[in-house]
Amino acid sequence: HLMDGDDVIVQLHDGATLASIVAPTDATGVVVAYEADVIDPETHIGWSVVVTGYARRVTDDGELARYAARMRPWVQHPAMNAALRIRPDLVTGLQLTT
Repeated sequence: HLMDGDDVIVQLHDGATLASIVAPTDATGVVVAYEADVIDPETHIGWSVVVTGYARRVTDDGELARYAARMRPWVQHPAMNAALRIRPDLVTGLQLTT
């Protein structure tokens, strides 16, 4: 994922579940929750953030190309050609400490 202003951009492939439930022409989007976290396996210190908001598919080819150039996916998938824009309405998080 990456941040584009206040929005979270998540790269997907066309067969992804989220890509199928958010129609490209859906003006309002659908409500989703997106979580990102990191926890060190040795120290058990880390953080977790959950963003809840409306998700819409990114359909502009220029935006898709710009996001694809900036993202570094964990796995290589040949069909990473879709993206969601999540406009956060609620952001919660916590820090894990010892």
